[in-house]
Amino acid sequence: MLLFLYSAALLTAQHLAVAHPTMRRTDVKNGTLAQDIWINGEQVPRGGLTATAGRCLPSDDVMQCAEKIAESWNVGSSSAPASRSVKVPCTINDPANGHVGACYFNADITVDYSGCKVSDPVIVSKNPLFFCNTACAACQEQFQFTHIETDTHTYTFDLKTSVKAGVNFEFFAAEVGVEAGWSNAWSESSTNTSTVTRTYNMNDGDMCAPTNIQYKVNCDATISGFPPAPQNWPNTIYDSYGNSLGTYWVCGDYRIGGVDEICTARNNPTTPVSVDLGSGSSDGSSWSIEGCMYS
Repeated sequence: MLLFLYSAALLTAQHLAVAHPTMRRTDVKNGTLAQDIWINGEQVPRGGLTATAGRCLPSDDVMQCAEKIAESWNVGSSSAPASRSVKVPCTINDPANGHVGACYFNADITVDYSGCKVSDPVIVSKNPLFFCNTACAACQEQFQFTHIETDTHTYTFDLKTSVKAGVNFEFFAAEVGVEAGWSNAWSESSTNTSTVTRTYNMNDGDMCAPTNIQYKVNCDATISGFPPAPQNWPNTIYDSYGNSLGTYWVCGDYRIGGVDEICTARNNPTTPVSVDLGSGSSDGSSWSIEGCMYS
């Protein structure tokens, strides 16, 4: 259902004049879609959007364009395994031997991301419908789009994704890469939200529900590098100063705490991981397509 009109700025050959809100037109059902599309912050000619599923047509809303693009993503079946030696934090409570407090142990682990696939397009933000209904030739309106960037650590590793595409977007390919990133948390996730403003030039009769669409990459993360259960994994435990406290069972010794996550991972080495499809830019932003929907 079409909404009441918002105020617009009238674009004339000489100047911009402010229009007043009006009731929607009776022929709004015959309205056309505003054509502007933005990909990763750059305005892209709709005619240059070609995908395996076909060209982004003037009648296609931004979701239909995004779905056509999604069918063209080419993601490798797996990425190269990432290996590193990590200091796993723990706690020790062994007063009989004078060992109480923070501790750590070393673990050489490998994480393999496999089965990576790009998700269906996800609508991150959609604003109410705007309909250009003027006595002049056109409207100029500023629309806001919300973007989301999520940083996820799994098994101490940070999975990064990037997209390679020609400037005319005639070919699409997504390349999944792994970047090691260690934090004190075995697994964690943080999300940042930002808003951008785009100026749309619309013709009389154009409509637009401003929408931003992003993608996810879903993979399986498999960790290896330690004895499988039911072995108790004997390992050297160190205090916070790096002094050896002797050998303890990492998993199964009541005196060693804070190891639930790594011991669970040892028992269940494969877990699903979902991360943003990245744009490949230095700012770590997510790949996005902004445009209009009919409602």
